Amino acid sequence: FQIRNPVLGTNVKGAAHYQIKRPDSFRVEIVTDKDHSIFVSDGSFLTIYKPGRREYAQLKASDSILATMFKAIGILTLHARMIEFFWTVDYLANVDEDVIVNNVGADTVNGEACQNFAVKRFEEEWNVWIRKDGAPRICRLVSRTTDQGAFTVQTNDFKWSDPVDLEPSLFNFNAPENVREVPISKLQ
Repeated sequence: FQIRNPVLGTNVKGAAHYQIKRPDSFRVEIVTDKDHSIFVSDGSFLTIYKPGRREYAQLKASDSILATMFKAIGILTLHARMIEFFWTVDYLANVDEDVIVNNVGADTVNGEACQNFAVKRFEEEWNVWIRKDGAPRICRLVSRTTDQGAFTVQTNDFKWSDPVDLEPSLFNFNAPENVREVPISKLQ
């Protein structure tokens, strides 16, 4: 992924690896040149672990994967835009108001034939490229937002793995030795 904000002079590049097991478990690892964070939820608790700081915090999980990710949104700021996109699509499916979707046309992303859609809700805009052949998977997601005069663009290119049998232990956090638990406010 890449996040650019010319007003603030930021340009962050990194990688995120998502492992999701429905209905309520996930593991997300985000690595940039300045930070490394691991988010683990077994459906009961959400653990946020900062390996470089040797600290973690835990809080009660919500009733869905998306709602639990939203609990960590302040810490998960690098990928908040992607989570907001999924929330917007879920909102559109359930409420069908305030969200505008336009078919932009066919395109190729990383060698995949995709269909590009523009999605808008209030000051938030996304372009999402969805694979045409096979399972309808996202190839790329570009988000744009204007917030108090700052214009931020986040680009996510996706690489998908075929479904695998994920070990249940991936979704349980066992603190490594010499790692301490801190209040959630200390991790921000």
